[in-house]
Amino acid sequence: MSKNNKLNSTNLSPFTQIILDFKGKNIPDEQIQADYNNTINYPNNYFVAPERWNECFYTTSRKNMLLLSQGLENIVRIKPPFNKFVLLALFQRKSHFDAVAEQYATIIPLSKKTYLIGEKGLAHGINLSNVEIIDFTDFGLDKNWIVMAIANDEGCALIAEEFKPGQYKGFFTTNRNLTNRCTDILKELLNIEIKS
Repeated sequence: MSKNNKLNSTNLSPFTQIILDFKGKNIPDEQIQADYNNTINYPNNYFVAPERWNECFYTTSRKNMLLLSQGLENIVRIKPPFNKFVLLALFQRKSHFDAVAEQYATIIPLSKKTYLIGEKGLAHGINLSNVEIIDFTDFGLDKNWIVMAIANDEGCALIAEEFKPGQYKGFFTTNRNLTNRCTDILKELLNIEIKS
């Protein structure tokens, strides 16, 4: 992909339009916390939230984004059969990955494959097998927060962008078609193959 096709760093990201097109509602912080707890307490349901707020738009804090991310990551960790899901995770800063590196060391062996997307040096010095690390420099993704779990028959995506420091707008979806649209954006932008 030529440098001319890359986005420059502005207020827009490759996911801005899909977020703006999305119709949904605001989700209270308490519901995000309760739904995260459900991923731990009821692993056979793997993510209770989508039944109630499938494809919902939200604006929320970084703290709640972490809970949403962990809830989605729990799909890979606790929903058999293991090695079913391809996991994609974008980290805005290396320090964000460093904060969850131990958690990812547990999750990655349970995934079919993991793609870590971030700045140069992401996961440097950490021995991770079955992982592809992708540099997102100059692709306009530095404001995004992305976690996706994709399998042949299902998929879910957490897509958001930071609109002011520590505040995010975006959506969570279990709709496979919408998850595929998000995956296609990343595949085209980063010129990568993602096989579920």
